[in-house]
Parts: sequence; C-alpha cells; structure tokens
Amino acid sequence: MLAADLKTYLHELLMKQDQMSMAASIESRVPFLDHQLVELCLGLGVAGRGSKHLLVRLAHDLLPPELLRRRKQGFVLPLDKWMRGPLKGFVDGGLDCLAESGAFGSDVLVRLRSAFDARHLPWARLWQFVVLGYWVQDHICDLDGVSPSTAEDIQNSATQSELLRTWTA
Repeated sequence: MLAADLKTYLHELLMKQDQMSMAASIESRVPFLDHQLVELCLGLGVAGRGSKHLLVRLAHDLLPPELLRRRKQGFVLPLDKWMRGPLKGFVDGGLDCLAESGAFGSDVLVRLRSAFDARHLPWARLWQFVVLGYWVQDHICDLDGVSPSTAEDIQNSATQSELLRTWTA
C-alpha cells in the first residue's frame, strides 16, 4: 500500500499542494520529501508503530516529556478568549449595528451578551449575531441608519423569539 501511495497518490497530493499554495500566494515547502531520506526511512522497518514514532524518538532530548506523551489534538482558534479580550470592541460593534438596525430590541442583545459573559452562551452563537450586525450595516443600512420599511421587513421575516430559539439552542 505504501509503495502504491508513493507512486500515485503522493504525486497528486504534491501537485494540489503546489497549486493551492501558489493560488494563495504562500511559499510552501515539503520538509521530509528528499528521496534519499524516504528510502532510508522505508528501510528502517518501523511500520505499524505509529506515524510519528521516529520523529518522537529523534526529538526525545529536545522536547518536554509531557509534549511527547500527549495525544493528537486539532488546531483550534481561541475565539472565545479573543471575543472576551482583543475582539471585544469588534463584538460590541457588531451588536451595536444590529441594535441600531431595529431588527432586535436592545434588551434581547443585552441578554445575549450577558449570557455570553456569564459563559452560558457559546461563542459561536454570539458570533452569528455579530456577523449579522455587520452584514446588516453593509447591506441594508444607509448612512443615516436603516430605513423603517427595511427594519419592518427584518422583524417580519421571523419573530425575535423564533430567531433566538433557533440561534441559542
């Protein structure tokens, strides 16, 4: 299976990686793709011991033991922390835009913000309102605010309680 991947799938992956990195103007490197290194590793006979077994052994003296022993984990952005810290002004701005539009009563948005601050509302739920606020500002509001008919259209498209029930569930 490994030989087949090296001959077919790897080539396709490298082409896609090259195309995607160039499309995004990113300089990309594939660090362990020297053919002599690959041949050496294939000859070591460590198959079945985990995909990173050799790297862990090589880094044993360089990294703390707790890092070497921990399980795999994904890369998660700390948006909850950012929305309470450096993005707080951005969050407040989006909620202010939404309040000014008249689509939601300010009491509703204050309750949402309070629930988030008390850690009863996940960051992703509040983020939906923030993004909606900036979207309303960019696509519906004129320089003086929202026209009355637009605010009514937004309110009539779904009641506030229906939206809150859907977005905070």
